[in-house]
Amino acid sequence: MIPIKLKMRNFMCYRDNVPPLHFEGIHLACLSGDNGNGKSALIDALTWALWGQARAKSDDDLISLGQSEMEVELDFAVGQQSYRIIRKRSKPKRRGGSGQTILEFQIDTGDSFRSITGNSVAQTQQRITDTLHMDYQTFINSAFLRQGHADEFTNQPPVRRKEVLINVLDLSLYDDLEDRAKEIGRQQETEKDQQENAVRGIINELAQKPSYNTQLEQAQDGLSHIERSINEKEARLNELQEAKASMGKKQAQLEQVEVHLSSTKKDLELWNEQISQHHSKINEYEKLMAQRPAIEDGYTRFVETRKFTQEQDGRLRKLAGLNERKHHLEMAISTASQELLKERTLTQSKIKDLQARTQQLLELKNRLNHAQAQLRTLAKQGESLQGKKRVVQELQTQLNHLEANQTRLEREISELGEKLDLLSTQPEANCPLCETELGFEGLKLIKSKYTTDRQVTSDSLKVNQAELAQKKTGLNSIESEIPQLEARLNQTRTS
Repeated sequence: MIPIKLKMRNFMCYRDNVPPLHFEGIHLACLSGDNGNGKSALIDALTWALWGQARAKSDDDLISLGQSEMEVELDFAVGQQSYRIIRKRSKPKRRGGSGQTILEFQIDTGDSFRSITGNSVAQTQQRITDTLHMDYQTFINSAFLRQGHADEFTNQPPVRRKEVLINVLDLSLYDDLEDRAKEIGRQQETEKDQQENAVRGIINELAQKPSYNTQLEQAQDGLSHIERSINEKEARLNELQEAKASMGKKQAQLEQVEVHLSSTKKDLELWNEQISQHHSKINEYEKLMAQRPAIEDGYTRFVETRKFTQEQDGRLRKLAGLNERKHHLEMAISTASQELLKERTLTQSKIKDLQARTQQLLELKNRLNHAQAQLRTLAKQGESLQGKKRVVQELQTQLNHLEANQTRLEREISELGEKLDLLSTQPEANCPLCETELGFEGLKLIKSKYTTDRQVTSDSLKVNQAELAQKKTGLNSIESEIPQLEARLNQTRTS
């Protein structure tokens, strides 16, 4: 299956007026972005359009907040043929009711798309699954690894893993070929038995041919005798003519039987040839079925090799990191060695002067210990400063996300307030779906729903504002500590 175009409306974080996503010309793609930007929602839209399944517990959870229905349209190709799926979902109009799902399946005819939708959603879904040659469970066990479910395939029981491999490798073709070969063999055996029964009947008829010939000769002898004594036996002439006519009919029947026997022999030879051909095909199918363990074993080795390659890649990345760290350490050692050589040269030049000042050796050692202690303190302060800066960056990222969420919640509260104001100014209104007058109870129910939604959104906004204030307080506290740490670090470096 190759995706061509994806169009969404009110699906999770994608609302109205979202431009369609085109996949033409894309062979390899990487989705990158912060959490909540809608990367996983694109994959959910694909799986929900194809199989009606996604990460959410129910289809209603996929509808954007504040909306009552959603729609996903997917164009894809299987081989050289293009298809289109349109799947819609609307929430129940009453509490406790069930929502409605609409599924359409269309095929590209070149000029337009022709509907091949079934009589029900289940029948249409089965047609889609048959077209893809893959169901949702096979998809998440082979082509798509869900987050936190990378071992989905290995945790399956052996029977389920075998079904996944059969679906992925299309090994069911061999089962179909085996069934077809057995059915053809049974048909050929039945036809062979029928032809053999017909041949036996013809042979039984041929076995009576000498008797028919004897009767014919006797009739001919009687006819000669009648001709010689025709004047004497005119009374028996009619009987003999009837006997002759009867023999003629039997002769014609005999000729017909011989013709039918010849035709039956030709048909038998043709059926025997077809049986031989079918036996040859059956042998070919059996040879293919004999390779089935080798194919399954090859796929097992492929999975093990891929796993081993992934492990080796991880080790190679670790080795590259260790080599890079080793290089940095070697550079540091080289720099330190050069500095030590310079210090050694300087120290050797001062040895003669220091020999005369042996009394100052203890003071120099104390100063050296103090300098080393300052270096350790400086390193700890630097690490603390870097940790504070990293915390500031993380808090800034969280603040940006919370501020964006706050803007979204304020916009939704404003929209709900406008809807409530509009309902308050219009004492009479019609239903946007069925165009019937809502009445006082309908308006009251809608106002109650909008009020509840606004209260829930307001509560979410308060929680978001509290968390935002807490994060800002923490950020200001850490930012106030950073200049002090930097000043302390600079003071330590200069002292």
